[in-house]
Amino acid sequence: MYSKDTLEIFSSNKNIIKMLKKEIKFNSYTHQERIKKGDRVELRSSYNEYVYLVTSGYMKYNHDLNYTDQYQFLISPGDIATLRLYDEMSTNRPACIALTDVVWWKIDFNFFKNVMLAEDPKNIILTYHMEVSRDKLYTNYLQNLLNSKQRVLLCILMFLDKGFHKSDNIIELPNFISYPLLAEFSSTSKTYTSDILSDLRKSEILVSTSKPWIITDVKKFMNIIEDEGVPKLY
Repeated sequence: MYSKDTLEIFSSNKNIIKMLKKEIKFNSYTHQERIKKGDRVELRSSYNEYVYLVTSGYMKYNHDLNYTDQYQFLISPGDIATLRLYDEMSTNRPACIALTDVVWWKIDFNFFKNVMLAEDPKNIILTYHMEVSRDKLYTNYLQNLLNSKQRVLLCILMFLDKGFHKSDNIIELPNFISYPLLAEFSSTSKTYTSDILSDLRKSEILVSTSKPWIITDVKKFMNIIEDEGVPKLY
């Protein structure tokens, strides 16, 4: 068992790149890429060829375009796309769309695996990213148990963690937040999502007339979360 801080520090972008750079062939197997806001990247052909370490920006992720066109997960700085437990090719068709401009490290899969065998024999990084994935899956599980209003509120709660904490009671939400994105992540119609946000504005909790949207009273918002029976995350 590990402490959360131990996992996060060891699995940080800085430490992963530090370990990879110990190899003299680092520049031959690792380089950075920029993905423009709105661009879609399909990842199926990258399995067992590359892993992608996100250093800046946000993306939305769909695990299988063959099954649904809805994007279910948020990819954030520090996430590793296409990191898997086993070598066999997956039958799913994963893809991600950049919600902002994104920069990631594109790392040769075999190079990454060989370095991690030497530098991380206890699989701490893999364990950490399994835990991150577990948390995201748990959020999706909760969504299936909630009504539409609860789902919208839960999504706002999830995005609060990615926001700018302007003070102890004011948080600016990420600039990529929009009505359509909240509706998509909460599996709720745009009209009903707009109604929920309108209620928050009338209660002087949300300012959404311009970017960034602002939760002006976090304590009051958390009281609504509790009153509506929305579970707190993690």
